[in-house]
Amino acid sequence: MSDGRPAEPPGEAIAEIGGVKTSITGGNFVSALNALDRAWFSIEMRDGLRLEYLAPVKVEIDGHTMIEGSIVAAFPEGASVEIHIQSAVAMSEETMHGWLLQEFPVQDAVYAAARKSGFDDDHINIHELDKLPHEVFEVVVGINGVEADLPMRIGTVTLLPAQSGRRILDQFDPYPEWAEEFEDVSAHAVVYTTDQHMHSAQVEALAEVDLALSWLAIRTRYGLSHLPDGSLHRYQRSESNATPSRRDLIALRGLQTGKRWMQRLGPRLRASPLKLGARSRLREPGLPRELPFQVRQAMLSGQRALSAEDPIQRSQALWESLEFYLAGRPSEQLFSSSERSDLLKCLRAAVPKDQHQRVADLLNLVDQPSPKMALKTAIKEEGIPITDSEFKLLSEIRTARNKATHGGEVKIPSDEDLDYACSILSRILVHRVNALGRGPNAVGHPPKAN
Repeated sequence: MSDGRPAEPPGEAIAEIGGVKTSITGGNFVSALNALDRAWFSIEMRDGLRLEYLAPVKVEIDGHTMIEGSIVAAFPEGASVEIHIQSAVAMSEETMHGWLLQEFPVQDAVYAAARKSGFDDDHINIHELDKLPHEVFEVVVGINGVEADLPMRIGTVTLLPAQSGRRILDQFDPYPEWAEEFEDVSAHAVVYTTDQHMHSAQVEALAEVDLALSWLAIRTRYGLSHLPDGSLHRYQRSESNATPSRRDLIALRGLQTGKRWMQRLGPRLRASPLKLGARSRLREPGLPRELPFQVRQAMLSGQRALSAEDPIQRSQALWESLEFYLAGRPSEQLFSSSERSDLLKCLRAAVPKDQHQRVADLLNLVDQPSPKMALKTAIKEEGIPITDSEFKLLSEIRTARNKATHGGEVKIPSDEDLDYACSILSRILVHRVNALGRGPNAVGHPPKAN
C-alpha cells in the first residue's frame, strides 16, 4: 500500500573484498533457517580495479552489514562481473570423513563440528559448553612402518604392540564397524592428554604423535658409529629408510565420563576435479618450456605451502617460495663503494684482527635489503597488484616463521590467513611466469648483464 509519497531511494550498497571497497549494482540476498546465507551481485570493473576472489567479503547497505563470507563463483559479463558469495563457506569445504559417537554430550559434538568447519573459539557460542568437565582422554591411532614387540615411550607418546592398542575398542558398544581396519596394523600410538573437549584433545594428541614419528624418522638416519654419550649403537641400513606414519582412523575416550568417538581423518579441504574443457583458462598464461631454476623451486615450495597441514610448515614453505622468486635479482645497496670502504676501516679498527672477516660479513648483510623490502621492490617493478593489507599479511606470516625459527612468542597464523597468503603467492608467480613467457625484453624480466 502506498501513501502517495515517492518511494525512498535504495541505500548505497558497498562490497568490501580483501580491503578493496567498491559499489555494487543489482543483486539478491537469500537467508534461511536451514541453509547458509548467500548472495549475488554485480560489480562494474572500472579501470584499475583489481579484486582478490579468495579474500574475505563483506557487503554493506547504508553502513549496515548484510552478509559476510567468501566468493564461490565469479562470472565476467562484458565490463562487469557477477559475483556469488556464501557465508561460512568452510562448512561446505571442510571435510568430515566419518565419525562414530557414543555416550557423547551434544555440546561437545557441536563444538567439534564447528571447529572442524573452520570456526575459532571467538565465533562459537554453545549453551553450557563451558560446563563440560576437564578430564584425561586416551587417544589411540594406528601406525604404519613400525613393529612394536614391547611398549616404547617416545616423548609423550607410547608405541604399543597392535594387540595392546586395540583394547580401546572394547569400550565401544556396539563394536565399531571400522574395528577390523583399526586393528589391522603392526603398532598403535597412545597419548593421554587433559582437556575439556574431545576435539581439542585429539588435535593436541595428534600433534604429539606427529612429533614422535618425525623424531623416529630423524633418529633412524643417524649414521655415526657413536651416540652423543660416546657409546656404540646397533645400525641396520634397511631401518634407516623407514618413514613411519599414522593411519587415518583415530579412537578417543574420556576416562572420567566414558564418552568416546572414532573418527576417520583425511584432507582438510574438499576439492572438485579441475575441469579442463574448452572454456577453461587454466592454460593462460602458458607455462614456458624452459624456466629458471629458481622459478621451478618457487613452484615446488609453493605447492608445499598449499598442501602442508602444520601452519608453521606452511609459513616456511610460503616464504621459501618467495625467496626463490627473489633469488638472483639485482638489489640496490645501501652504501656506495667509498662509504663501504670507510665503514669497514672504522669497524675493523674497533675489533681484534681475528674478527675482521666477521665484521666484513656483517657489513655485507647490513648492505642488502631485507627480504620484505626486496619483495616490495620486486612486485612494484613487475607491476603486480598487491594491496598494503596483503603485503602486511605476508609480513606477519614471515614474522611468525622467524620467531618459530629463531625463538620468541609465536602467533600461529590461521588457516584462513595462510590460504589467502597462498593466493597472493599464486598471483606473484603467475605474473612472473607471464613475464618470462613474453621473452627477455618483457616488463619485469631482469636485463642481462653486459
